[in-house]
Amino acid sequence: MMRESAVENVERAAERQAAQRMIEAQQSGTLLVTGLSGMGKSQLLRAILPVKSGWKALYFKADAYEAKVPFAAAERLLRQLQPRGPIEPVSDAEANPRQMGALILAALDRVRTPVFLAIDDAQWLDPQSAIALRFAVQRLIDGRFFAAVASRPMTEPNALVDLLAGLVGRSEQHSELRLEPLSTEQVRAVAARLVHRGVSQRSARALREATGGSPALLNTALALSRDTAAVDAEADIWEAPIPVIDAARNPFARVAAAAPPEASAFGKICAVLRDPVEERVVADIAQALSLPADADAADAAGLVVRSRWRDETWVQPRHELLAHAVTKRMSASETLAVHRAAGEALDGRRGLRHSLAAASAVDDALLGRVLDIARSAASPAQADEAIGYLRSILLLCEPGDQHDDILIEIALLAMRFRRHQLVLDLLPLTEALPAGALATAISVEMLAVLGRIPEALAVAEQVVGEAAAPAGVVTDSAADRILAAHIAGIQAQFQLMTGDTGPIAAQVVRARALVDAVRPGDAAAADQRLRWMHTADGQHMRLLGWAITAAARSGDMAAFGAAFGELSMLIARADASPELVDALVTRAGVQMQSGDVGAVHAGMLMASATLVRSPHAWTAGHVRVILSHVQYLLGDWDGAEAGAEAALSLAMDETAFTVRPVTHFTAALVSASRGDASEVAALLEAGERATISRHESYESSMAAVAAAELARAMGNPAEQLRACSDPALRAMVSTTHGWKTYQVEALAALGRVAEARAALADIRETARWQPHYGSALWLEARIEDAADRRKSAKALYERAVAEPDAALFPFPLARARADYGRFLLRVGDAPGAIAQLTTAAEVFTRLGATPDLERTLALLERAGGNGAAVSADPFGALTVRERQIAQHAARGHTNREIAETLFLSVTTVNFHMRNVLPKLGLSSRRGLRALAPQGQPT
Repeated sequence: MMRESAVENVERAAERQAAQRMIEAQQSGTLLVTGLSGMGKSQLLRAILPVKSGWKALYFKADAYEAKVPFAAAERLLRQLQPRGPIEPVSDAEANPRQMGALILAALDRVRTPVFLAIDDAQWLDPQSAIALRFAVQRLIDGRFFAAVASRPMTEPNALVDLLAGLVGRSEQHSELRLEPLSTEQVRAVAARLVHRGVSQRSARALREATGGSPALLNTALALSRDTAAVDAEADIWEAPIPVIDAARNPFARVAAAAPPEASAFGKICAVLRDPVEERVVADIAQALSLPADADAADAAGLVVRSRWRDETWVQPRHELLAHAVTKRMSASETLAVHRAAGEALDGRRGLRHSLAAASAVDDALLGRVLDIARSAASPAQADEAIGYLRSILLLCEPGDQHDDILIEIALLAMRFRRHQLVLDLLPLTEALPAGALATAISVEMLAVLGRIPEALAVAEQVVGEAAAPAGVVTDSAADRILAAHIAGIQAQFQLMTGDTGPIAAQVVRARALVDAVRPGDAAAADQRLRWMHTADGQHMRLLGWAITAAARSGDMAAFGAAFGELSMLIARADASPELVDALVTRAGVQMQSGDVGAVHAGMLMASATLVRSPHAWTAGHVRVILSHVQYLLGDWDGAEAGAEAALSLAMDETAFTVRPVTHFTAALVSASRGDASEVAALLEAGERATISRHESYESSMAAVAAAELARAMGNPAEQLRACSDPALRAMVSTTHGWKTYQVEALAALGRVAEARAALADIRETARWQPHYGSALWLEARIEDAADRRKSAKALYERAVAEPDAALFPFPLARARADYGRFLLRVGDAPGAIAQLTTAAEVFTRLGATPDLERTLALLERAGGNGAAVSADPFGALTVRERQIAQHAARGHTNREIAETLFLSVTTVNFHMRNVLPKLGLSSRRGLRALAPQGQPT
């Protein structure tokens, strides 16, 4: 039987102590443990699990066979968190990672003590669970929560591992331990303890070379040597004999070879199954294969470990390297036989995975099971699972009709649920499909998602141009008509991504004709895999969205008005769907450019609610970005920050790659206004790294605006002007040209009056410019102020702060008041200055705009006002997260309401509230309402 590991107890002591110091020093944080298999990651995680000090310790091990099953890991974790309670079903039409993340948060909220979550073998987390866990961990690490995650080095993205790796170095809360192979001296020390005498340097070097410095291999080899005559009891210095060195190259093979037949049979089944399984299932498989398997013998031989869970005994290989050694000694026929029997013995998806592993060819029964799963998929998560099974089937197919049909099944499923990133590697195969509208539709979308827009448009034109003739539509079948309409629609959509909107009007007209040409019975008559493509009103909504965008950019107001009215009518009667989300987003883009921010806000709230049921819209990421931006403009900075965090957590999972950079740029706005230069720099850099195309369909100049806002907040007009000086800004069309506001302000601050006047004239000639970052009257007042034309400056300032529309944007209005107050102080009107500065300071206080507040209070003191009456920011001593929570608590929101608004766990909110009150000198939250500034948004 295998013995306790000396390596585990001794030679990883330094790493274990380092990890424990990190944990003990922090009330919350993360630890990422990385290393190759056999380096001791699992032992380290178990060793640092807190057994005292009030932590609730949870150890979770990901399952290799569940790596492709959506939410499999997350669901198992939920069962571990609430073993007796019911688990809400999540694999349905509404399943998405954020909802699963919310379920995990809710389950953790029910734990009364701080939580220490250890996740082992994170490389096997299915992508959806990894995203859900990333969402949850991001919202827990500010509270009494610690996550320790172990993973091998990975070649594919893993949302949770990537999050922890990205956090390393950002603060002392977040650390990484890389478990390197043991050194020769460490090997020597381990060997000495096990053989109870000194070990020669030569033997240590040989053992290290044989084991690769793996603690697991070394420990097993030395444990075996103690059961042999390899140790000379009389020698002071042990020289490892050649048989021990040879065994060290794969000591687990020796363990497997030494096991009795009944233990070996049981161990072989567990090794093929790899992951934990019920002991009774292994017995059933052994009986089906007529193998004399014995669980007790396998346990005694050190081949398996047992555990109790949910009133059952579960078994698994003692170590992954042991499982590998056992399966290497098995013949292919033995391995396939176990998989085949497991396919019969295990229920549902677990059985299907083994049936697929056992298959050497496609049979009708197996194919039928997979197609049933694929054609019943009703959510992106279910589509991901089905695509994984279909890809396994594809590998079994010989070239020919069946191979092509499975390939088409995969591609259509990815297209329907916007899961293109899972199948992009299949592009060479899809391009080799027989020519036709179906192959074209697949190629167009895959090329576009890869950023090869010109190629996608050219391929689309080949089909669409032939399908639409001047006298009408020429198509041969229901499928052809549905496909032609679909291709024409995405052609217009992808044309928009090029920035050249000239062809879009004609493309939309042609596509709408093709949509109308689909006959009433076509959807029922066509291949069921194509039916989702035809939604008539949904397609028209999308097309009208592209049409109004193109018309707004070209200035064709007649076409814009007609399309906008029809689109709004369709939106009003539409049910929840991905097409509705896309229509709301495109409408919001033009509404923003026309200045109707209130309508944009209402539309994005509607789109956000629709996303719960239709998470696979093309523009899902834009909903979160636009809503966060609008909240920033309207003065709800807490909501903007929370929305930006949610958008960032999901941005890299979006198929629509153009939304990724603007997500980071928008998230930088609040940090810029608060003067957090390091955070802004990190977000702008991340946005640049995520940029594939410069043709962003929403506020393409957002990066320049964020950079200029930071410079303005820091009182650096030269840097502010530099941020607005890139000639490329003038060529951008999907923007309200907010950068021009900052340009005029910077020129006025630098005393470059003539240039400022020219820039203001340019603003007044720009149809899409909007006063989101400051009004034209205020800018003109700044210029007159800089020119020392006091009479006109005063009149303009007075009009600027009294503008009814200016009140919609509290931050720019407060800045205008602060400028007016500074001007009045300069011309000797101290009472007027005090009034303006006091009002501005109150807004800056509420928003937490610390740089502006400090400048305003300094001016107020110079004017003879009472800066203490305004007070410094009452929440200035709080962290960003504490501030958000305090602001909501001051409005009377409960901790659960705050958690739902900010996408946090209730536990995290509770933790922060316990910090907030003493920091503010309060004994209860009732005092927050009196302490908080008035006029906060609700």
